Amino acid sequence: VIMGTTGNENVGKEPMDLLRECLAKPTSRRKRASAEELSSFVRSLQFFRNMKTSNIVNVLLNARYRRCSQFEVVFQQGDPADLFYVLLEGEVSVYTTTKRQLLDSMRRNLIARCAVSTLSAEEKRLGAAKMEVSGYEEAGA
Repeated sequence: VIMGTTGNENVGKEPMDLLRECLAKPTSRRKRASAEELSSFVRSLQFFRNMKTSNIVNVLLNARYRRCSQFEVVFQQGDPADLFYVLLEGEVSVYTTTKRQLLDSMRRNLIARCAVSTLSAEEKRLGAAKMEVSGYEEAGA
């Protein structure tokens, strides 16, 4: 809890709430003084532990806040690694695919596409045909 003089609007607020408020503002409306005030709290987080105060302040002034919905895919394997995420609250699951799993998936999709492309024009038009690939049924295109 932030303690201070009664003129400070942040008195009595939890640091995590202040961090959320700071990051929820557009970057153009964030104040250096607020970022500096939050830097010691941010440093208590494992990832930022050995980071210089000036770098933490820079992150706080320029970071983008993003609220994600349940089951939303935030990034996928193979996406460019040009940013990082800091989870403020909640849970995240990470799934990886081995090269073999990726090739198997591509092969199944290719077989499925070939099966769909060999349907007669009438079957495609009606969408009545079904195909089965490794026990998975999908309506024809």
